[in-house]
Amino acid sequence: AARLKHIRQEQGPHTVAILGGRYRGHMQELFRRFARSYGTPNEVDSGSIGSGNSTLAAYLTQGVPDYLAYDWQNADYVISFGASLIESFRPTVFVQRMVANMRRGRPGRRGKIVTVDPRYSVTASKSDEWVPIRPGTDAALALGMAAVIVREGLHDQRFLEAHTAGFEEWKKSVLDEISLDFVSEQTGVRADVIEHLAREFAAKDRHSFAVAGRGAGMHTNGLYNLMAIHCLNALVGNLDSPGGVLVQEHPAFTDW
Repeated sequence: AARLKHIRQEQGPHTVAILGGRYRGHMQELFRRFARSYGTPNEVDSGSIGSGNSTLAAYLTQGVPDYLAYDWQNADYVISFGASLIESFRPTVFVQRMVANMRRGRPGRRGKIVTVDPRYSVTASKSDEWVPIRPGTDAALALGMAAVIVREGLHDQRFLEAHTAGFEEWKKSVLDEISLDFVSEQTGVRADVIEHLAREFAAKDRHSFAVAGRGAGMHTNGLYNLMAIHCLNALVGNLDSPGGVLVQEHPAFTDW
């Protein structure tokens, strides 16, 4: 405390940096509280080098400055864009259990897992379908799927009218600018594959969600990849719904 007080008085609080990694639970917020009270803006974590695109994408699209959660227990269809679900997705052990549960834990109700990834990973090898894609082109595939969903009227119009802004402008942009030939050329994914992924994802008789990981997010265009992917969830109304995307609720800290 004496050393930090001396630095703040002699050199200024901005000369102190807090370097963290993957904080557990509430630890990051505790360090952020300390940084704010001390006066330094330099609180750096693993997200500062790109993996934080996940939380930024959630904030820019859904207004949630946090990692999103997923209702694995009730999901029937999961499409993963560069998320190593079995190897390293958070929380790893829970997701491993849920992948197994989707496959064998519900007699008579077997879920489908699709992995979009340039490499044939462990997750891809354990999925029902592997879709190889050119690195960094995940947004093109997501927008291609969106174009199919909108064009065929598979989107959830009621949800979009009640909970989104700017859909009609977005829809026009997607339909005018995104063709399956263009998407196929960009991604290396055949047009018929794009169409069947879109139709399966938007099917009314199943609960589905699209999840993205560092494979899609840690590119120079990674933030836009993640935003385009998350738009698929909104497009079919799978936010805050059974088998869809959920918002985590954290226990509140005591007021300062």
